Amino acid sequence: PDAWTALARLWHAGTEGLGDTPCQGLRTQELQCFRSDGGLALLRQLDRPGILTLRSGADSQPAWVLLVGLDAQTATVSAGSGATQTVSLMTLSKQWTGEFGTLWRTPAGFPAKGATQAWLDEQLARLLPEPAAPLPAKVAAFQRSQGLRGDGVPGPITLMQLNRAANIDEPRLAAATRP
Repeated sequence: PDAWTALARLWHAGTEGLGDTPCQGLRTQELQCFRSDGGLALLRQLDRPGILTLRSGADSQPAWVLLVGLDAQTATVSAGSGATQTVSLMTLSKQWTGEFGTLWRTPAGFPAKGATQAWLDEQLARLLPEPAAPLPAKVAAFQRSQGLRGDGVPGPITLMQLNRAANIDEPRLAAATRP
């Protein structure tokens, strides 16, 4: 929970009372938790701070660090103290399981279908030249433009990428800072 609280602070979310179920508490602030084992490629694509699950041995308990910066060779992470450390991606890969968690901002009215569809339509109309296409076709075109599978279903990754393309104010990964 401490890692989720630190991540929530980067999103300027209230952290009072998040307790043992931070993802539940953050929903009231139009934030959703997203968890994946998609590894570094997905983290780069999403371009947002995230919580990395680390293990130091086969039987060890997991530990978590907050990824705040990333470049071609290094990652900048923050542990519980808030101090940051830059590590090589090779070093990180020896302990990182590929699992991570992050946050994303939901459209107003989410998950109500009508409100979400209206928001999607509005955002895609700004980004795509085919305004007359049906919504699933526009979603699929946007997904393909982002290197995603063009299935026309606006799941969390699609909505995160749409937020980024629409310049929604969300935290981004910084370039890793060299020591």
